[in-house]
Amino acid sequence: MEAVLIAKNMGIAYWKEKSGKMAKNHEGHAVKCVIVTCMSPYIDPVDIFDLESGEAYVIRSGGNLVTAETIRCIILAMMNDPITDVIVLGHTRCTNANQSILDKNHAKLLEKIPHQSKLSELLATREKATKYFGIFKNEIDNVLVQVCNLSILKIIKPGVNITGMLYNTASGLVYDMAEITELKAKIDKNPGMHIEEFVPSRYTDFLNSQGVPASEPSPARPPVGNADVPMALEPMEGQEDLQGKMQAAGDGFDLMMKAMQKTITKAGQARVSIPKIRLPGIRAPRPPRALPETQ
Repeated sequence: MEAVLIAKNMGIAYWKEKSGKMAKNHEGHAVKCVIVTCMSPYIDPVDIFDLESGEAYVIRSGGNLVTAETIRCIILAMMNDPITDVIVLGHTRCTNANQSILDKNHAKLLEKIPHQSKLSELLATREKATKYFGIFKNEIDNVLVQVCNLSILKIIKPGVNITGMLYNTASGLVYDMAEITELKAKIDKNPGMHIEEFVPSRYTDFLNSQGVPASEPSPARPPVGNADVPMALEPMEGQEDLQGKMQAAGDGFDLMMKAMQKTITKAGQARVSIPKIRLPGIRAPRPPRALPETQ
């Protein structure tokens, strides 16, 4: 895997250099947002919110738990940038909400840890292990708890906005704090309701504004960029010429990557994907990703 990552990096570095997309000098650039989210490889704030590089700090931990290390990182961000918002971004189907995974692996885990070590003491019983790993019962309550755990930041910066969000891995929608509270009340009244069944009224209104019936299945991904852009985009002026340029650029890039791959040892059988070519001013929508049942 290491060789594959290095190969991908060489390709994207080459493309950035040739297309003038090299890393910019960030001096004078102000970052105003910190997102605390899960370590899950399927939860990507850049993809979820369509962020540009430098728009937000992203701090990850299993179950988006707020720890002493989380606080340390946020304070560092505050010392470096005028942070105005700190957001806890949880997600549905979180592994940390699945007690059965720990129950299944606890005994085997203990066997591999040296006896009388600090770690063996922390994991001595399932109850202790549950506390150590921060296993929680449901994602909604966990987001609310972690938001409370961030309240200490108000001492350092009283005006900072601390809030929570929940990402629905099934629909791709994100619930804000008011909607999380509404969802919690609905589930309390109807314990059989599943989190992912909840559709915010604002999204229904959005679909109506686009002429999409509420009963019609949602697209795999919401439109990238401005929400006012129609779901079905009309062909752009000069699009045919643009596609020709992209094809030519892609062919040249493909030849370069094939030559580069011959230099990679022990990775000859690994498939190196070719980064997509983007011309200045054009942002291609990212394709939808299939998510596992539990993550």
